[in-house]
Amino acid sequence: MITLGSLSLPDDVRWTNRSELSAMALSVKRRLDGGVALFARGWEKGRSILLEIAEDGAITRAEQLALEALASVPGAIYALEIPGEGFSASVMFDSRGGAALDLRPLVWFEDPAADDLVFGSIKLLTV
Repeated sequence: MITLGSLSLPDDVRWTNRSELSAMALSVKRRLDGGVALFARGWEKGRSILLEIAEDGAITRAEQLALEALASVPGAIYALEIPGEGFSASVMFDSRGGAALDLRPLVWFEDPAADDLVFGSIKLLTV
């Protein structure tokens, strides 16, 4: 079970951009003599984490509202645990370039109930 702060998310939630990160930052500068100066450094913070909630592993509207409450606190930092990946980190919701939560109902209802299902994505950033 994935945990984000005090909220537990189902095991069906997937970390889809896990392999899109290099643990090293590299800067290349051209020297005046025509050579190249390379600067490499490891880094841990600032990693983008995209959690995807598929239609067949949807969460409830009540869980969506709990996520929205967490995401609405400016600058809040939460503990993220992904046991299946052996990963834990401090994260915040990542609203760079748009909303940190992109959650949609599985079936649209005029008056949604707490147990209605939603799917979509959660964008986080390690801090």
